Amino acid sequence: GLRFAILSPPLLWLGATTVPPPLEAFQHELVGALLDAGIGHDRKPWEPHLTLYRKLRTPPPTMQTVAIRWRLDGFSLVESVSVNRGVVYHDIAQWNARR
Repeated sequence: GLRFAILSPPLLWLGATTVPPPLEAFQHELVGALLDAGIGHDRKPWEPHLTLYRKLRTPPPTMQTVAIRWRLDGFSLVESVSVNRGVVYHDIAQWNARR
């Protein structure tokens, strides 16, 4: 299932109620590789999500839970840069998912 969250600063995101074990294993391997390379990482709990709306002024209406099957074809390393009008995202690198 999916869940919606409203955070501070106010933004609306959509996340999974459960994380598939292969995705969770991938995240653990990625953190291990970062640590092995001497690269830091965000130590906050990892929650895969899709940001739907930033600078939310009014909470959305309550919505029913929906099931969405989302196949992962690949992933990207993305840099977010704060600018006057919000945030700009730059792809640093992209990888295809293993089959």
